Formats: sequence, structure tokens, C-alpha cells
Amino acid sequence: MDFFLIWVFPALILGGMGSLLLLATTRHINRCREVAGWSKTRGTVDSASVEAHRSRRFNRTRRRGYNRTYYEPKIAYSYVVMGSTFHSSAYQNFNGIYHDNSEEKAAEIVAAHPAGANVIVTYDPNNPSDAYLLPETDTSRLVERRILQSVMIVVALVWIGLGFGIKIMGQVKAANAQKQIEQSAGVLPITPDQLDPGLKSLVAQYGLTCSEEGFSGNTLAYKENRCTNGDVSNLTAIEVDSRKEDGQKVDVISALSTPSDLDATLAFYGQVAALALKDEALSTASDWIKATLPEVIKTGNTASTTIDNIPLKITSLGANIRFSLGESQ
Repeated sequence: MDFFLIWVFPALILGGMGSLLLLATTRHINRCREVAGWSKTRGTVDSASVEAHRSRRFNRTRRRGYNRTYYEPKIAYSYVVMGSTFHSSAYQNFNGIYHDNSEEKAAEIVAAHPAGANVIVTYDPNNPSDAYLLPETDTSRLVERRILQSVMIVVALVWIGLGFGIKIMGQVKAANAQKQIEQSAGVLPITPDQLDPGLKSLVAQYGLTCSEEGFSGNTLAYKENRCTNGDVSNLTAIEVDSRKEDGQKVDVISALSTPSDLDATLAFYGQVAALALKDEALSTASDWIKATLPEVIKTGNTASTTIDNIPLKITSLGANIRFSLGESQ
């Protein structure tokens, strides 16, 4: 969604507006060039008046609407082409210049074309009913507008191209990062085969039943061997997360327990820590667990540390506490 709002949406707005304006400007340029080749004849003004047009606008500063009035000279005239009489009220075609729409200017034009006055009419020889009193054939301003509108389209294309370029680079970078993680060693210095004897011993000791589940980490998919006593009110569980694409790499071992008996919970967590840690690292982890677990039970917060580059975490889950070694990728 962010990609669409930041890169695609602005490009669509800018490019769309540029394209629509470019089409309109090109149409006006072609019209001016056609008018340059039209025929001329004499005509007579039938009537002339100033017409007022009102439109509703919105003032962003004052946050309220207001009425705007602009004025247009309305000059009706007639002319004869090949014996046929035609009538028109078209005064001039658009050439890229926005003229004064004040009442004074409109009145000035009307005064210069009183009823009965002779005028020169420029008409389309292929369609004599199409005519102007003031034909515009200079397209220089329209050409300038078309250049600016083309720049709008180019900027929109560059913007969306830059966005897709950044997105593709990000995807390539993410793919390379995932590949590096997949090729990296497991977070824990132990394989499922090495873990199996100790895990089986704990499963038998605590009467756990094991099942295999799957889940996704930040970048990798995992197989989770979950062993639990099935008692929600007095939970004892062990979870071993190995990589789905390389089952011999273990990233996380977790122990879940209902800490009704602090000494029993400490002993359980110490046994789980011994599955992955040995010697001095295991002693350090045991001391940290003993010092940290009572505080987490009391406060409901999360505590973490790192021992031999292995993240350890104790997290309150309400009635239960999770102790984990390692982290998912």
C-alpha cells in the first residue's frame, strides 16, 4: 500500500493530468492550424450583448465557498456562403492565452461590434456553419504548454520507474539477505540429532506428548517439534524450532511452564538450557534464570540477555512463563 501511495498514485495523477492536458492542447493546436486555412467572407452583426456566467468556487484559506462571475461578449452575426445564409455567435477560438473576462473588457468588445455593423467572418469551407469573428492561428503559447505537459508525463514515468527500481532493489536485497540467513549456521550450536537423546529424556520425565507443527519467522519457514503435558492449568511444554529447508539447523528452543512451584520451574528451565548449553555457559545461564525468573513473575515484564552469542529470554504470558534460547530468523 505504501508503495502505491508513494510511487504509483502520484505518477498516475501527474501522468494522467499531463496526458489529458496534452490531448486537449494538441487538439487546440490542430484547430488553430485548420483555422489558418479557412476562407473569409463579409458578414453582418445581428445583435451584441454581454453575458454573465456565475460559478461556485472554494476558498481554502477561508474554508468556505464563494460565487465568481465572469463576462463574455455574445455577438450574433450572419453571413452568406454560396448563396446560403448562416448564423453563428462564436467570437474566437482558443490559442493558449486566457483573456480578460471582466465586464469592462466584454463591454468594450461588444461596443466595437454594434448591431448592423459589417464584419469579416472566417469560416470552414467544408462546414460553413463553423465560423469565428476573431480566428486565432498563432500556436506558440499552445506549443509552450504542450512542452510543459510532456515534461509532466516524463516526470511521472521517471517517478514510477524510480519507484519500481527501488522496489526491485529492495526485493533483491531481501532475497540476498534471506539466502545469507538460509546458508548461515543455526542460532543454537546443536542439531536435532544431537538434541534428540536429551529431549527424549525430558519428554519421558515430564510425561509429554510431541507433535510437529509449522510456522513462519521473519524470513524463514520453520518446523516446530512441540512436546506438552496438555494441562493448560499446570503447563509443561518444550518447543524445538528447526529450519524447514534445513532441518539440521536449530534456531530456538523454548520451555513453557506454569510457575506454581518456583523451584520446580527453575529446575525445568535449567534442564532445557542444558540441551543447548554446556559447562561455563550453562552455569552462567542457570544463574541468570534464578535471578531473573522471580522478577518476571512479579512484574509481568520480559527480560533478555546474551550468553556465548546465544539470546536468552524470559517472557510473561500471563499465567505461564516462556523461557527461550535463540531466536527465529
